[in-house]
Amino acid sequence: MFEYQCIFHYPARPHNRVCDHYRLSVKAGETVALCGPSGSGKSTAISLLLRFFDPVAGSITLDGHDLRSLNLKFLRDCIGYVGQEPGGYSSEVFLLTVDGFR
Repeated sequence: MFEYQCIFHYPARPHNRVCDHYRLSVKAGETVALCGPSGSGKSTAISLLLRFFDPVAGSITLDGHDLRSLNLKFLRDCIGYVGQEPGGYSSEVFLLTVDGFR
């Protein structure tokens, strides 16, 4: 189970807390979608989970182990992520693929 119990702000904006006493529990095998308006902390929550940043206070745990104590590659291999931005392939690659199925 992943569990967030943390406070976070970006280093360049310490006065602007993005996740203030943020709490979330996700059980093993559970699929979760983070939804909300722009600026509500969705991307920040994922950045914290993937350890692009660490909480200012509190912790994020996996089965009771603080993420900071886990091997980074192991941690990131455990997580599936679909971003909010579409894309990945150019239209040329898409068209070549589609033509291949005709």
